[in-house]
Amino acid sequence: MRTGGTAIRTALVGVVACLALAAASSADADSLTFIKESNVWLSNPDGSGQYQVTFDGSADAPYQTPSESDGGVVVAIRKTPGQRNQIYRMTQSGQLLNPPINTPAPGTGAIDAKVSPDGSLVAYWFVTTVMDPGCPFCIVTSNRVLLSHSDRFTNADEVGTPNTGGFPSWIDDQTIMLGDGTSSQWYYRLGMPEAAEWFDDTDITGVQSFNTLLDAEAAPTGDRLAVVRGDSQETIAILKMNGPPPTKPSPGGCSLEGPAGKFVDPTWSSDGRLLAWQEDNGVWTIPVPANPLDCAGYGTPTLRIPGAKNPDLSAAALNPGPRPPCGNPGNPTPCTTTTPPSAPPPPAQPPAPAPGPDLKLIRGKLNGLLATTSGALRAAKLAGLVKAGKVKLKFQAPAAGTLSASLTAGAGHHLTDVATGSLVFANAGSGTLLLKVTHKGAKLIGGVHTLTVTLLLSFKPKGSATTVTAKQRLTLSS
Repeated sequence: MRTGGTAIRTALVGVVACLALAAASSADADSLTFIKESNVWLSNPDGSGQYQVTFDGSADAPYQTPSESDGGVVVAIRKTPGQRNQIYRMTQSGQLLNPPINTPAPGTGAIDAKVSPDGSLVAYWFVTTVMDPGCPFCIVTSNRVLLSHSDRFTNADEVGTPNTGGFPSWIDDQTIMLGDGTSSQWYYRLGMPEAAEWFDDTDITGVQSFNTLLDAEAAPTGDRLAVVRGDSQETIAILKMNGPPPTKPSPGGCSLEGPAGKFVDPTWSSDGRLLAWQEDNGVWTIPVPANPLDCAGYGTPTLRIPGAKNPDLSAAALNPGPRPPCGNPGNPTPCTTTTPPSAPPPPAQPPAPAPGPDLKLIRGKLNGLLATTSGALRAAKLAGLVKAGKVKLKFQAPAAGTLSASLTAGAGHHLTDVATGSLVFANAGSGTLLLKVTHKGAKLIGGVHTLTVTLLLSFKPKGSATTVTAKQRLTLSS
């Protein structure tokens, strides 16, 4: 169905005949970033004028998921040997604007990074495994979207965090939308304590339905959005927006179906009149009418860049300028300097082995924090916990590492995260972790008079494979 497609309610027909009637679009002034042959590339939206931004990507150390701000700053993820996934920020010509940025993301490290329209922030997510507090021998996966300054390392809660989700994309400079692998889409605006649900598959169809929604992106015009729909990513649903979240989009809309493989990464031109996306065989585009619900007015889907993936359209024009100096992704030629000959250096002495973390000291401090926090929770009671929305945990870290805290209710496979939080310590010292009540936790607390919960604290020293934990079961009253 490459030339037809269907809509959720209306067949997408006559697109070839309507193509000749499509007006010229200001998207012609946009640029398209994408990955090809492990490197970042740029082109015009129709695939012409292809320009290779980076030259140091390889099959062993590829660039991933590039995005571009309205001002032409390109951001991508890359993992080089011996390093974690890091955020690379560069010009269109491939000159680094700052050293690659590490992140506090555990497990996979940062994935699917997206730069904000003004270029100041980057949204990304991670997937990791954690011990199930209700089952001592069970390991479960956990994922979360985090935010970072685009030019420096940023702790997990420094800017704010949705406390859930994945597949982030920017609605504007203050708001992201995200998915959680279910039929729901969520949103998070800077300053919110956590993400809130925006709409689900039932809102799209007007009847109860539970198709998975992924990779959603709103057009910069604010009047339309595209979301990959279906457990096999077999549809792109195009919906009419009626305002920013929490206003829900209109039910119905048009859709693209029958991809080569699956649909991935839909992305809009600056005027909302062109949609690009990835299929297994490359990057495709389709012209979109002024009214996104005019399913008969869509153009013909066209394979623009065979073999490319992870497209992202930007309002920035394609204008890379001259190549950067040596030692940059756009010119990875090693930089050399001529120095006069000198006496050979003395033989290097093997470095003294670094002392390992004092696990006994960490365990003692963690148990002290457990007792303090348990007392604070009992004193606050359920009502106080809901009203405050968080509990402050002051901790004196004896070493660099990550402190995590969770408050869960239930047992086995029926656990509810009542409150969660984490804090990265770059060095030994004091810090305050915010144990924030989740949306589900607030609902649960509001409906009971007493609640038995498990408080789990853990500290993983930086560079260590050992995580020290402490937990306590306690009953909180209203």
